Amino acid sequence: MRNLLIFLKRIRILLLFLFLEMLALLATVNKSTYHNAAFYQFFMGINSSILSVRSDVVSFFNLREENKKLIEENMRLRARLKSSYIISDQREFTVNDTLYRQEFEYMSANAINYTINYRNNYLTLDKGYNQGVEEGMGVYSPEGVVGVVEHVSQNYCLVKSFLHSEVIISTQVKNKGAIGTSVWDGLNYNYAILNDVPLHVKVKIGDTLVTSSYSSIFPEGIPVGYISDISTDATRAFYTIRFRIAADFGNLSTVYIIRNLIKDELEELEKMKNLPDE
Repeated sequence: MRNLLIFLKRIRILLLFLFLEMLALLATVNKSTYHNAAFYQFFMGINSSILSVRSDVVSFFNLREENKKLIEENMRLRARLKSSYIISDQREFTVNDTLYRQEFEYMSANAINYTINYRNNYLTLDKGYNQGVEEGMGVYSPEGVVGVVEHVSQNYCLVKSFLHSEVIISTQVKNKGAIGTSVWDGLNYNYAILNDVPLHVKVKIGDTLVTSSYSSIFPEGIPVGYISDISTDATRAFYTIRFRIAADFGNLSTVYIIRNLIKDELEELEKMKNLPDE
């Protein structure tokens, strides 16, 4: 203890200098908008780098599980490709019909940070403007829907999680045709609520919920969850359905960012609804 005090006494001038430098830096940052923004960008870059290293370490110890998820995802993608082939005399031919065009593109990303314990949760991905990410793009994991991109920097993006009060997903009961809206009620990160499914539709516990064709953010058919509880209200003509969320928000790693190639065209068309009649 005595040696520590002697050491601190020897460097007291240096410590005082560093303390005053810190006060001067904080004063400059607080008084100048430019310096405040530069300071924020600098530390955001450092924080993102630290989170990226942390993500690499965690991913290394989860390689087996990640490989399993990727294999399952590849199997699902291969299954979808069957619609591009016809079978005749036990031979396969690719259908090159000009009536069809690609609507969605996908890019993989890594979740380097995420929250699940707040009412409004977010996750950070290691893709940004430089990789083609834009605000409003959908994000999903090999298990299911994850969220929507809200902010983008050069090499990172911030995603508004499905575990957020403002995220609403157009959802249908698979093979039933019934469409409703899914929201998180803020209670348990494993469960959410599906509203607006009419009572005449026959639903049961265990039914799969997927994204509907009404969404311009997600392609139809991405898993949203699995029905765990069904209730009715005599004053309403709709079910209140509680379901287990498909995506594992407690263990996010590899995700996919979705680009809708015709979203701008659809939005321009939708704007015409608000034009005054001539």
